[in-house]
Amino acid sequence: MENESNQQKLTNEIGKMEPDKSIPQLKLQAKKLSRKEIIISILIFIFVCLSTIVFLKIREANMHARLRVIGKYRVAVDKAFFYDDADKKTNREDFLIVSDSITAYKRKGDFIYTEVENLNGELQSGWLLKKDVITEKEWMRKSKGMQPSLEEVTQIHRQLHAAREFLSSNKTVEALIIYSNLSNKEVPEAMYEYAMLAFKNINKNISCNEAFELLHKAVDEDYVPAKYTLGFLYAYSNDVKAMNDAGYQLKCNLPQNIEVSKQLLTEAIEQGDTEAVILLRKVEKQVIK
Repeated sequence: MENESNQQKLTNEIGKMEPDKSIPQLKLQAKKLSRKEIIISILIFIFVCLSTIVFLKIREANMHARLRVIGKYRVAVDKAFFYDDADKKTNREDFLIVSDSITAYKRKGDFIYTEVENLNGELQSGWLLKKDVITEKEWMRKSKGMQPSLEEVTQIHRQLHAAREFLSSNKTVEALIIYSNLSNKEVPEAMYEYAMLAFKNINKNISCNEAFELLHKAVDEDYVPAKYTLGFLYAYSNDVKAMNDAGYQLKCNLPQNIEVSKQLLTEAIEQGDTEAVILLRKVEKQVIK
C-alpha cells in the first residue's frame, strides 16, 4: 500500500512539471533575399558572363596572333568549299560564297588556309583551293573596272629602271628603298626582286619566309620569273649545292614539292620561258632517279 501511495505521488509531481522552455524548437523557414542582395547577385552574374566573353576573345586573339597573314583574298566562284587539309580528298560540305573576303595564313601547294567568322559568329577554319580565290587587289580592279593610269604605269617603270641601275652600280640601299616601296604596292617585279635579294642575303629587311611569300604573291600576279624561281625552290630547296650554285643563302627551311614545281615550270613554259624547259627536264630526271 505504501509503495502504491509513493508511486501515485510521483505521478502527480510529473504531471505538474511544465515543459522546459529553454530548449528551442527548430523551425525551417525560407530566407527571403533583400533587394540589395538580389542586385548584388545580378551584378556578380553579369561580371562572370563578361569575364567569360573577355577570356574567349583573348584566347581567339592569341590564336590569331600565332598566325602570320600572308595575303587578303576574295572568293571568285559561286561556292568555295572548305577542306580539312590541303588535300582534295578532305573536302567538307561548308563553303564560302562569291565576294566573301578572307585572310590567308598558310599556303600549301594548291591550297591556302584561312579562318573566318560566319553569320552565327562561329569560327570557320580550313583550307580553300587557291584557284577559287583572287587577291583583294585583283578583285577591286575587276569590280570597279579600274586599271592603272598611263602616268602611274610610266612612273612605276621609271622607278624599276632606276632600281636596276642602282643594283648594277652596287648601290643596294637605294635599290632596296625603291623595291620596298613598290613591293608594298604589290608591283610584281618589285616583289620578285625584293625577295630575290633577301634569298641572296643582300636584303636584310625581311626574313627568308617573308621572301618566300612575296614570290607567291608575284606568282599570283602572273609574273613569269617568279614562277620559274618558285619552281626551282620547290624542287631543290633541300639541295645545298644547288642553292649555293644559284647564289642563294637561305636562312630558313623551305618546303619541297616536286608536283608544285612541275606545275609552276609548266606554266612558265606556256608563257614563253625557255629556261624553264631545261629546268623542268632536270626536275623530271630527278624524280625518275
